[in-house]
Amino acid sequence: MAPIERIRRCFVDACAWRVVGVLLLILLPAGAFAQQDADVDFVLLGFGPRAGFSIDPDQLVIGAFADFAGLHESLLWTPLVEVGTGDDIFTLNLELDCLYRIPGEETPTEFLVGAGMAITYYNWDAPA
Repeated sequence: MAPIERIRRCFVDACAWRVVGVLLLILLPAGAFAQQDADVDFVLLGFGPRAGFSIDPDQLVIGAFADFAGLHESLLWTPLVEVGTGDDIFTLNLELDCLYRIPGEETPTEFLVGAGMAITYYNWDAPA
């Protein structure tokens, strides 16, 4: 392996773990403070597997998700983790989505509006 490639790989790996560490330092205390309020209670609504295919890179993607309610009756929190393999690249995706449920008028249909953040780790050296 070329020296510049070794430096690039170490830098990318170190940056990925630093980002994960900083996010944990930010999110874990925020969760602890939210738990201190008497009216705030996160409830697990469900969890399950995820599977599919991605394009660019062409990969098989598998993972898991959970749905939590809390802070407001119309808010839905969905953390998920996905692992992708194929196209000579390995990906790891950590994601947190926040969705606002808009119930339909006189119908069981719900509309969702939301946003999320994700951290994605790529490894081009992994065997496909």
